[in-house]
This record gives sequence, C-alpha cells and structure tokens, in this order.
Amino acid sequence: MLTLDHEHLQKGLSVFVPSILDVLRALETSPWVYEHGGAKLHRALMDRILDKLSNARNYDWRSLFDYRAASPPWPTDDEARFDLEYQAYRRRGVYDEVADCQELADLESMRDSLRDIQKSHRQVFKTVIKKLNVPIERTRKSMDSDSDDDYQPISESKRSTPESMDDVRRLFGSLV
Repeated sequence: MLTLDHEHLQKGLSVFVPSILDVLRALETSPWVYEHGGAKLHRALMDRILDKLSNARNYDWRSLFDYRAASPPWPTDDEARFDLEYQAYRRRGVYDEVADCQELADLESMRDSLRDIQKSHRQVFKTVIKKLNVPIERTRKSMDSDSDDDYQPISESKRSTPESMDDVRRLFGSLV
C-alpha cells in the first residue's frame, strides 16, 4: 500500500499548476497506484491547486481548462471553487497580470495564452487581448526605430578592397 504524508503540501510549497496537473493525470491513468494511496495524493494536490487559484496566472488557467476538458467531471465543491476564483481572475487578476508584464515576451506570451483559452475553451478575453496589443505594438515600433538608428550600410565607395593577391596574403598571413 502506498502511504504518503501530505503535510508538506500544506506548508509554503510553491505551486506550478501545469506540473501538478501532469502528476494528477499520471495518477488517474495508473489504477493500481490510484487505488493504493494515489487517490489521497490526488485529493491533496487538487486541494492545493484550488487553494492557490487566487494567485493563478494565464498559463495556470490554460492548463486547468485543458485538464478539466479531458478529466472526469469534478466534484460540485471543486467546480464551485474553480468558478469563483476564475470569475475573480476575469474581473481583476488578469488586469493585475497585464500590469506585471515587463518584457515584450511576457506580453506576447500572455496574449497567446489568452487567445488559446478563448479559442479552445470558449472563454472571452477580447478586451484584455486588445489591451495587451497596445504595449506589444508600441514596444515593437520602439525596437524597430532603435535598430534603424544604429544601422548604416557601408557605401560602395567606402568599402576597402584589396589591391592585389599579395595584399590578401599579407592580411591573412598576419592572422597565423
């Protein structure tokens, strides 16, 4: 029989939801393990995820929606907790997350994740995606104008060409 102490799950363990969902999937597809202590671990992990949903980010929500779509129906209490936290994320959390994005990659990743949730799970994030597109385009334009300022091609008249093969040998001979 598999015996596990779940007390460590209740302490300050950080939660990376996509990885924990991978563990839940593994437990669900291993009937022997599930029946010999895995069910308790599954419940403890699920509780931990639900307890931490107030801090969930876009990639957590995307993983949770994917998991819910492929898993057996959740208990009513779990669904209620999920729905409550998801509505809080839609009202405020998603906007807090946008404000936390500092890099272009963060903005693009968040936009792509929300687009995926919108497309795959029929959750509407049009307003947030539009809000993300503004700083994405502004940052891209800034990057384009910055790179244009530094680039100055060498004109044909300023290029130095070797006068003869002796010049070429002398140039490369100095490297050896």
